[in-house]
Amino acid sequence: MNNRGPRELVSLEHLAPSSEFYVNSGKFSGRINEILDRGGIEKGGAKVTTSDLFYLPEEYVGDENKLYSLLRRELDVNDIDNGETLFKLNKALELARGYLKDYLRIDLPREIEFMDDFSDIEDVFSFLRKTKGLGEGENSGVFAPMYCALATVMGAEWEYIKGDLKHLEEDATTVFDELLAYKGGSEDRIIKKKKTNDGWNEVEISSPDGSIADGVICKARGKGHYRVISKMLAKVNYDRMEAINDGIGLRFEIPDGVDIKKLTPFLLRFLKSKFNASELVCKNNNLCSRGEVQEMEEILSEEGVGFRDRDNKLSDNNYRAFGIEGKLIVDGKRNQPFEVQIVRIGNRNEEGMTRHEIYEPLQKLSVMSRLFGAVSEEYLEQMMADASEETGIPREEIKDYFLKKRGVRELNINGRIRYVAGDHIARMVKAQIIPEEGDL
Repeated sequence: MNNRGPRELVSLEHLAPSSEFYVNSGKFSGRINEILDRGGIEKGGAKVTTSDLFYLPEEYVGDENKLYSLLRRELDVNDIDNGETLFKLNKALELARGYLKDYLRIDLPREIEFMDDFSDIEDVFSFLRKTKGLGEGENSGVFAPMYCALATVMGAEWEYIKGDLKHLEEDATTVFDELLAYKGGSEDRIIKKKKTNDGWNEVEISSPDGSIADGVICKARGKGHYRVISKMLAKVNYDRMEAINDGIGLRFEIPDGVDIKKLTPFLLRFLKSKFNASELVCKNNNLCSRGEVQEMEEILSEEGVGFRDRDNKLSDNNYRAFGIEGKLIVDGKRNQPFEVQIVRIGNRNEEGMTRHEIYEPLQKLSVMSRLFGAVSEEYLEQMMADASEETGIPREEIKDYFLKKRGVRELNINGRIRYVAGDHIARMVKAQIIPEEGDL
């Protein structure tokens, strides 16, 4: 499992500057109470939810009726104080601590790392009370942002458990393993699989006549647990239903030796043969040239597959990928949405930034911004250093790209330099739950 980001565990002082937004900021408690009562609000075109909060107001944590109503709505259950719900909550707690420590590399306070499981509803209430923000003149509650972050990640893990989203990873593995054993009509085949230490599979594609490739190495992987959790935390409206609708994901990074015009029909035949693939559509996002697009349209027409040639508006303008989408039947589960994404190894735009090694720390920064408000300069510099080591791109170029092209903002909060994903702070300012930048 890949843990890109700072290699050493990072202490609370670098990850909880959210307390700087909120200490003695009672003027926001009314708006925060409204979010807690309603599960979220939309103001000025910006939507914020309970997952955007860094603490709970004192009047909320002191009212068990409010806490119980909050839990019932957020967990979507009628009865919290029963064995099944408590079992799932404890599983969500275990997974959330693992995500914070193993994936985000956060040095958890001992009282959180070694806290006991919930045995009843009172234990859950006690946990939520520790998210209380500081009041005027108070020195306690310094871990409130960490408890709130833990509760937010637990919410995402709860969605993962309740939606049984583990099947997305398991089904991707099933499809991938079948692919390795598949032989097409012309004895095209994919052979040799090796698991790498960063979560990818290295596979060797070969075909006797060389029509697809001759012994070239590709990388492939499915959509893993932490990837789904990160997406839930980074995107406001992403929940278990969105994850299910996204479905199974497979990504191939292929070298120049693989002819995509040959590889695509091979993959289509495989998906139809093994998984009764239907509603198939291929999408070109700048990977194929105009001439190749015309050839591809003819090939796909013969296969009875739809084709769309379009730019991916959600990525960098020069990002290049080719996708296959549709529905599969996997292990008896019908109409499973899926996407196969194909990119060239070393696919880079003019700044060399459309790479997974750059995208992942950017997504982590987005998650950190939502969980903690911002990160310290030291944390960002370590992220840049690690990304630079993996890509060979100078860290200053990566940092410049984050700040100028991907919306990362540098803030001065009470004389401290902090970095934040701009979309999250803009939402919270619009919703009036944190001060304007000039008031920080």
